[in-house]
Order: sequence, then structure tokens, then C-alpha cells
Amino acid sequence: MRNWDLTRGYKIYFNLHKKCYSIQAWDLDKAGWRLYNHSNAVHVKGASMKINQKGRERVIQEKRKNVHAFIVTDFAETISRKRGIGLTKKMDRVCKYNPYIRDHFFDTETEEPIHHLDEAVLRYGVVWY
Repeated sequence: MRNWDLTRGYKIYFNLHKKCYSIQAWDLDKAGWRLYNHSNAVHVKGASMKINQKGRERVIQEKRKNVHAFIVTDFAETISRKRGIGLTKKMDRVCKYNPYIRDHFFDTETEEPIHHLDEAVLRYGVVWY
């Protein structure tokens, strides 16, 4: 059993192989970020969007995806499909990230950069806020 330090928060990314979100937490035994959970829907608050620019450059150069974009938050809870649908009905904006288009997350409608979200629901590859 792992010894988690959940006070450090969570790092979340969309797992392209499993088609779900991978949630990382700090493992005290291994002294690093390790897989904590998988989920199709995650509710987050106070989320920051982080892009590793070197990783993005490697994606562009190699034309091969790798994990380099995260949503970092202190609050993350996995939610059911039904609860996810209910929460997203209250949220009418969508945020996404594409390393080939921009070096940041952006609003799909206005194309404005997004670096922080007060509250969001990550559901099946889409970030609703």
C-alpha cells in the first residue's frame, strides 16, 4: 500500500491509451508523482493549467504525443457519470489544449488563453467550466 501525501494536491492528464483521466498524487515512499487513480469524470476546484514546454516541443518535432500537459489542483474528486452530466449542465464553456495549435489551454469559443479555472468538470476528454 502506498503512502500518499494528498496535501500536495493532484496532477491530472488525459490518458490517450485508456481514454480516461489519470490522476497523480505525491508518493512519499517513492518521493515523486505516481498514478493514484483513473476516472472518466473528475470534478476539480482551483485548477491551474500547466504545460511543459520542452515536452510540447518534442511532440511537435517527433509528431508523437507524450504527457506534457497537466491540470494541477488541490481538490479533485472522481464523480459518477450521472453527477458529471448534472455538473456540466451548469457549465457552458469548454476548454481544450492542442500542442500543434497553441502553447496553452484555451476557450474553444473565444480562443482566449486559460491558465486557471475556479471550478471545472473533466469528462471524457473535455474540460467544462
